[in-house]
Amino acid sequence: FLGRQTLQGSNLNMVSRKGARMIVHPSYSGETNDNDIALLQLTSSVTFTPYITPVCLAASDSTFYSGVSSW
Repeated sequence: FLGRQTLQGSNLNMVSRKGARMIVHPSYSGETNDNDIALLQLTSSVTFTPYITPVCLAASDSTFYSGVSSW
């Protein structure tokens, strides 16, 4: 779901897409959650709106500390 704002009730700005493919970081560790990132290719395109926007990725030299939320 994209643009969903609440878990219950109506979400007028929500659209649904299916995933076609997922690419998990090659160095991901389920034990430590290191490199906990993946790309999801959708089955159809998405139109950006004020509620659906592209994610901003950090610079390659950024440092993230374990246990700290980064969204």
